[in-house]
Amino acid sequence: MQVYVTRRAEQNFDSIVDYTSQKWGNKTAQAFCAKDRRNFQTS
Repeated sequence: MQVYVTRRAEQNFDSIVDYTSQKWGNKTAQAFCAKDRRNFQTS
């Protein structure tokens, strides 16, 4: 399975990560990104 992400979706994701980092710190933002990557992994 392949997932295609629009440019707008990428920008929204980047904004979410930036907000998370500012609000709760870089460690939390990194954890969010790691969880997101796991959610999109395929077997």
